Amino acid sequence: MEPQINREEVMAIEHFMARASQGKLQQQMQTGDYVQDDFDRVFPAILKLLEFGAKQINDAPHNFELYHTNSKGSPMLLFGLTINNIEMIRDLLALYLTTERKALKEKLFAMKVSEMTGAEFAEYLTLLEDKNPTQ
Repeated sequence: MEPQINREEVMAIEHFMARASQGKLQQQMQTGDYVQDDFDRVFPAILKLLEFGAKQINDAPHNFELYHTNSKGSPMLLFGLTINNIEMIRDLLALYLTTERKALKEKLFAMKVSEMTGAEFAEYLTLLEDKNPTQ
């Protein structure tokens, strides 16, 4: 089963990556000082993302399984891996979101409308709008 990264975790990763791409984390990397929120929310979410990469991507130039395994017990290693491979993490996050969206589409399009919850139906309508843009 694939790791599930919730919307809050996705937003935390995106915010962290924005700070990393702006160079705001280099000094933090050198001193080993962590922001508690990064340690509590961002690092576990990035570990889930690396686990996703390890399970889904076999022919990539990156060894996500090795990254995931080595980073599990070392926040400093995970921190360094992330800020030194910003594009890799962004690409992996984009792939994760695309995969999740595709799975949701398949699930909802296989259901009868009468079987859907209100939230599922609302998402279904959103997906229909995405499928048939009229504007």
